[in-house]
Amino acid sequence: MIVTKKCAVCGYHFNFDDTLTTNMYLSPNSEGAKLYFDLWHFNVEKCPNCGYASKDVSTCLNNSIVKDAKYDMISKNKIVKTLNSARPNKLEHYLKASLYYKSVNDKLNESLCNLQASDLIYGEMLYWKDYILDDSANTMNAVQNKKEYEELKTFADELYVHAIAGLKEYLKENPSDVDHIILLAGTLSDGNKMQKIQAVNMLNKLKTVKGLTLNQKKMIKFLLEMIRA
Repeated sequence: MIVTKKCAVCGYHFNFDDTLTTNMYLSPNSEGAKLYFDLWHFNVEKCPNCGYASKDVSTCLNNSIVKDAKYDMISKNKIVKTLNSARPNKLEHYLKASLYYKSVNDKLNESLCNLQASDLIYGEMLYWKDYILDDSANTMNAVQNKKEYEELKTFADELYVHAIAGLKEYLKENPSDVDHIILLAGTLSDGNKMQKIQAVNMLNKLKTVKGLTLNQKKMIKFLLEMIRA
């Protein structure tokens, strides 16, 4: 759906399509998966005039963020440029929004943006495996593509680690937020063996909590089945 917004930072009016696009490799394929996916996936809006990015550019708690040198450097980030050269994506949007939320001490949205940025890169890595890495006709290109692929993975892993750390900090202050405990468990389930064990323990403990909603029960069931598959 086309939406019109006025940027809270520079006053620019612009139209954009707010339909949430998902990578075909990562799209949910069950009700529990869809509920979990919707728990942490959302669009980030970016003003085409000043570059301000957040979940809603019509509001801003730190107008000076667009003047921050780190914020400006995101568009020049090597990974951002590499992925954009392959095909357009919204990595820059999520990275800028994450930095904005960090500047206003919003740990949850900072983490969610980092998580979506890493998710986006992991999805693009699958695309690279299928369509870019197979370059046997040109050894030099094959080596360069593999190097870029490893750089993508390193950056995605760093964002993933930051997202987990941020979620843990947020939950220390909000220990009764069941939805985001589920999200943390789901995020950990994509990690190493020890993190998977932590995820299972968290989810099994959550199953005993009174007052869970039907949707929360479905998400817990989905994640436990996915981990044990």
